[in-house]
Amino acid sequence: MTRHAVAGNGSPRTTVGEALLQVLRHPFYYFVRHWNWKSALFGAFNRGTIFLVATMKRGRVEMSVAVLVEIVFTCATVGIYGALTQALRFAEPEWLAAAVVALLIPGALYGADYFAHVWTGMHNVRPAVGFATGLSVVSTLFNLFIMRRGAMVVGEGSQPLGRDLIRIPGLIVQFLMAGPVWLWHLIFGRRAKQRVQAVIVLLLATLALPSLARAQAASANQQLSLTADQVVNQLVEHNQRRAERLQHYQGCRVYVVDYVGFPSDKSAAMVVDMAYDAPAQKQFRVVKEQGSKLLLDHVLHALLQNEKEALSPANLGRSDLTPSNYEFQLLGTDSIAGEAQYVLAVTPRFKSKFLYTGKIWVNAKEFAVSRVEAHPAKNISFWISNTEIQHEYKKVDSFWLPAHNTSITKVRFGGTATLKIDYRDYRIGEAQAGADLCADVAQLPIPPKR
Repeated sequence: MTRHAVAGNGSPRTTVGEALLQVLRHPFYYFVRHWNWKSALFGAFNRGTIFLVATMKRGRVEMSVAVLVEIVFTCATVGIYGALTQALRFAEPEWLAAAVVALLIPGALYGADYFAHVWTGMHNVRPAVGFATGLSVVSTLFNLFIMRRGAMVVGEGSQPLGRDLIRIPGLIVQFLMAGPVWLWHLIFGRRAKQRVQAVIVLLLATLALPSLARAQAASANQQLSLTADQVVNQLVEHNQRRAERLQHYQGCRVYVVDYVGFPSDKSAAMVVDMAYDAPAQKQFRVVKEQGSKLLLDHVLHALLQNEKEALSPANLGRSDLTPSNYEFQLLGTDSIAGEAQYVLAVTPRFKSKFLYTGKIWVNAKEFAVSRVEAHPAKNISFWISNTEIQHEYKKVDSFWLPAHNTSITKVRFGGTATLKIDYRDYRIGEAQAGADLCADVAQLPIPPKR
C-alpha cells in the first residue's frame, strides 16, 4: 500500500481525493481484508430493531421478511461502508471527509435499502427506511468521530471488540459535547462558503438517490406484471416454437454418483455421448464408465433408460410443463445472472415418475425455464424416502438446454446418494459423422471400482 505523510498526532496524513483513489485502486484490501465487521454487527442490530418495531402490526410473515431483508442487507453493506469510513478517518480536509461519510454513504444506503425492500415485495416501508437512514447519518458521523480516536476499527491498529465497548460510553459523552463544536468548525470555519457549497452539492446528490431507486423499482414491477396464466401461456408458446426449430443436437454428459451409508460407501461415474433427433428420439453412447457396478447398472444406466421411456409414444407429452400436466401458482419474481425471472410453484395433476412438485424459474424475456427446484411426484421405490432435485438450464444459440443437475436422495434404512450431471459441448444442427464431443473429457477423474 502507498505510504502517506504522518501528521503530528501520529496518524497518516492524506487528502480525501487520495484516500478515495486508494480505495478504488485496492478494493480487495479495503472491502475484503478490512471489511468492518464491527460496524456490520451493530448496524444489523440497530436497523433490524427499527424494522421490527415499524412492521410489527403487519403480521408475522411480513414483519419477518422485512427484518430478515434488513439484517441481510445491512450485514452485506454496512461493513463495506464502515471500511470506507475507516479509510477516510484521517483524510483532510476533515469537513469534506465528514460530508462524504455523512451524506453519500447514508444516501446510497437509503436508495439501495428502499430498492431491496420493494424488490422483495415490501411496500410502505419509506418511513422505516427514512428513519433508519436518519439514524445512519448520526451513526456514521459518530463512527468517523470514534475511528479517528482508534475505536471500532479493524485490521492494523485495531483492538478487541470488548475494549471498544468499554470505551464507547466515554466516546459518546465526548461526541455529544465536542461533536457540535467540531461540526461547526468544520462547516463554518475558514473557507466556509466553499464548504457549504460542497455540502449542498452532496446533499442534492443524496436526495436524488431515493428517487432513482423508486424509478428503478417501478420499472422492474411494470416489466414483471404478468399473471401465472399469462406466464404459463407464454412459456408453452415459446417452448413449442423452439421445439419446432430444434431438429437435431448433440452433446456430452458426465454423470457422477456418490453413495455414503450402510452397508458401505460406493461411487461411480459415466461419460455419455447423446444425440437428439426431432420429434422425439434420443441415442446414448457410453464413452467411459467406472466405479460400482451396482450404481452403474441400477442408477446411471437406469437414468438413460427412463429418459428414453419418457419419449415413447405412450408417454410423449405427459412430462411437459403444460396446464394439462401441472397446476401453476405465481410465487413472485427473482433475478438470475442479472436477468429477471418469474418464480412459479408447480403441482402435478397426477402422479407420475416423469413429473415433479416444486418451483420453476421462468426467464421473463425468453419465457424459458432456467432453474428447477423440486422432488419427484411419485416415489419410484420403497427404499427411497426422499429426493431433492436442482436443475439448471443454459441458453445455447437460441435454445435452452440442460446445464447442471444435482439430485440428493435419502435411502430408507441406508444412507445418502448424491448424483451430479454436467451437460457440456452442445452442437446444434445437422448430425456430423464421427464427431466425438466427449474427447476432451477422457482425462476426467473417474472413481475407482468398489
